This record gives sequence, C-alpha cells and structure tokens, in this order.
Amino acid sequence: MPAPRVLEPEPMLSYGEDQSYLVIEGDNLQVMVSLQSQYNDSVDVVYIDPPYNRGGNDFRYSDTRYRDPDADAADAVYITNEDGGRHTKWLNYMAPRLVTTHRLMADHGVIFVSINDIELGRLLMLMDEVFDESNRIGIIAWKGSSDNNPSRIAIEHEYIVTCG
Repeated sequence: MPAPRVLEPEPMLSYGEDQSYLVIEGDNLQVMVSLQSQYNDSVDVVYIDPPYNRGGNDFRYSDTRYRDPDADAADAVYITNEDGGRHTKWLNYMAPRLVTTHRLMADHGVIFVSINDIELGRLLMLMDEVFDESNRIGIIAWKGSSDNNPSRIAIEHEYIVTCG
C-alpha cells in the first residue's frame, strides 16, 4: 500500500456548513489510504466505477507495486501476477482498493461497484472474500443502449454489485 499523505482541503470544491462533503482529486488508492486515519469505519455509501477489463493484454492500470505488507501467500485476496494474465492484473488492481474501501466503511455502510460481464464473476469472488459472502445484497442489471442486432446475444448490459 502507498504511504498516507496529508490531504489539503479545497474549500471552493467542498460544500456543506462544516465543509464535510469533500471533493478530492488524486490516485484513488493513495487518497483512500490517506483518508483512513480520519474516516476509518465511518463511510456510509461507496460507489466505485473501476476501469473495465475489455480484453487483450493492454490493461493500463497495473498496480503491482502496491502490496499489503500484512498479506501473505495464503491470502486469497492478493493474487500473484506471475503469469501476467489480464484477469490477474485487473484483480491485483481491484483487491487493495476494495480492502481499503472496506476499512473506510461503517458497519451499516453499503458499496456499489459497476462492472461489465468480463470481470463480473471475478469481482463477485473478490467482493465475497473482502466483504464476506453473507453481506452480498445483490446484483443490479443495468441496461444500456441497445445495439438492435437480433442475430446476437444482447450485450448492452452492465452490472452493479452491491454489498452491505
């Protein structure tokens, strides 16, 4: 994990009487780690729209430099990246973000994660590991624009995985 940094408030972008609604710009993992000291166990709602793994070997968001120092080889959340497979790279990107998000969430908190069908199954397994399978609320099917092609399976769906 990256080291926490001091976050400087930007009053012009924040709102609320006590400036409690914040807009923070930066790498999402770095920001979440930096928020932990002040907001652990206090976030009510999280929405994540991660980069979709659309195939190929060009997944641009490789975060192999970030590792949980407390994780060991038996930790199912952290998957090795030895094969360089696109699913492994995507999971290595997502795992530390979901673990950090879980630490920020209040006990009554809920998380929504958008995803397409390519990584849906892997995201479900990862979220079951991080948030516990018993906390899965459901999967929302989101129908986007239609391609009007009756000769193929409908591909205009995306999903929102929800855990509490």
